[in-house]
Amino acid sequence: MDADEVFEDGFPPNARALLASETRDVCCFRLYDMWSDSHYREDPYWHAHGIYRPFILRYRPNHRYTWKEHPLHCGRFPSNIFELPSFLSYFRVKHLGWATDSIRQEKYAGYKRLDPSAAYGWKEQYESILDPEPHLVAWRE
Repeated sequence: MDADEVFEDGFPPNARALLASETRDVCCFRLYDMWSDSHYREDPYWHAHGIYRPFILRYRPNHRYTWKEHPLHCGRFPSNIFELPSFLSYFRVKHLGWATDSIRQEKYAGYKRLDPSAAYGWKEQYESILDPEPHLVAWRE
């Protein structure tokens, strides 16, 4: 996990049971882009929580892993991990990397500097980062 991501409160006491499988190697969770401590963003540009994405991977030494070769948005795992058996978890991940106005300002400036033509991202999403009135939904444990 990235330093700005945390599992919801119910995860820690259930983690051992979740990871006990010897036959499933990739565990996927829904990621919520938190726009504050108590609300996540949900609109056409911010809907990461609508899909499951990998957060836990068991390393298999005989599997040949491949990586995306991009300078930005290259992913946290090799691009071919879904060749391994996977499963979904109902636990959620809070992504706090958007949770304050100052963080959003920094990230917006960084994307404009590192990817000015949006070659590796989505231009409209970049522009929406500074939306003064995004649609926010209350987080419920």
